[in-house]
Amino acid sequence: MSTPPNPPPYWYHHYHRGPRFAKRFFWFALGGFATAMWMRNRDANGDFRMQHACMRHKPREQLRAPEAESSPATAGARAWSQEVAHGPMPAPGNATPGWEQENATEIIADMKKKAADTAVELSEATLDTIMSTAMSLKAKLAERTTRLDEENKRLRQELEALKKSPPRLV
Repeated sequence: MSTPPNPPPYWYHHYHRGPRFAKRFFWFALGGFATAMWMRNRDANGDFRMQHACMRHKPREQLRAPEAESSPATAGARAWSQEVAHGPMPAPGNATPGWEQENATEIIADMKKKAADTAVELSEATLDTIMSTAMSLKAKLAERTTRLDEENKRLRQELEALKKSPPRLV
């Protein structure tokens, strides 16, 4: 029986949705709308970081060449009012790595060496296991061949004995 003994009216397979269905559908639709608007806004602004593997930087706007200033009073006012686009500061050419970077490099080198040693040990252990298994199989095969040879020799001797003295049938 798939239904309770006294089913409520209009019993069907979507009855369990009940009065909460409208609330859930509203929040689902609101989330979908917000996501669509956010994606549309990102596309309009040209932000393609999540969609494309290759991100090229937008070309920087060329800075205007400073015009010849006529008076020092207006030159100072213009200097304070103009906004200058500052790019990222270039790294100095003779910068030496810090202690943290050297320490991290040493730690990474040690980890690489330990990983390589562990891989070598595992491969040696695997090869030793394979060799011991092969040796044991070879020993079992040799034992079986000697046992079969002995059994064949015994059967030949019995056959020759039967040929020499055949059984008497009366």
